[in-house]
Amino acid sequence: MKSKHDVGVFGDRLRNAIRRRDMSVAEVADKAGISQTSIFYYMSNSANPSLFSLVNLAKVLNVSLDWLVGLKPFEYQQFRQNRGNYND
Repeated sequence: MKSKHDVGVFGDRLRNAIRRRDMSVAEVADKAGISQTSIFYYMSNSANPSLFSLVNLAKVLNVSLDWLVGLKPFEYQQFRQNRGNYND
């Protein structure tokens, strides 16, 4: 049974956010200043990102940091499907 803060949540949400934004890993990596290899490791939960990487990923993907790391169950209030604009 997965807990709210299961380690796998981050990788799953990162993959989901990249897909929702219709971006490639290469695009995300370039915009976030992170290597593609690191992003693949994060998505497979083989490595833990630094705070710098987390913040940049959340900004590039227009999602809240709380949602990305599994502290919030839903992100749809902040994410507009077509525009992908993040609202506080």
